[in-house]
Amino acid sequence: MNQTTYERRTDTVEKAAMSRSEALARRLESGAAALAAFAQTLSEAEWQTRLPRDGRKVGVVVHHVASVYPVEIHLASLLASGQPVTVSWEDVNKMNAGHAADSDGASKSDTLALLATNSTAAAAAIRALTSGAGAKPAGTPARPAPGGAPGRSCSGRAWRRCS
Repeated sequence: MNQTTYERRTDTVEKAAMSRSEALARRLESGAAALAAFAQTLSEAEWQTRLPRDGRKVGVVVHHVASVYPVEIHLASLLASGQPVTVSWEDVNKMNAGHAADSDGASKSDTLALLATNSTAAAAAIRALTSGAGAKPAGTPARPAPGGAPGRSCSGRAWRRCS
């Protein structure tokens, strides 16, 4: 293979990585915009309504989504760099319980501002995942595979889709 052929193939791989990153960033932005649009329609009573079985208020769940973007981007960056990450259900449950207690009184306006800030930063971080970081597969956090137990890895699958 000559240098020109190699450069063309490298360019194609880099463009594909950028395309995947751009598509994911747009998907994140679309989801954040849909959540913000939905949250805007909620009355104060609806914002304070506790969810069945979960027990958290609707506003706390929206705040959770807004506040967890940096955590997920950090994990994705570690994985993209080839570093292993282990997350147990116990870790997730502790984080969620702590967040619920700390953000029980989160206002809609503050939450929507946090959602806008963190989703914009997350989308920018995703766009930055090109051939240098995002093109090569890495391990995924330990998360139960379908029918599996906590602590098992879901190699090759997105972290959130392992359950």
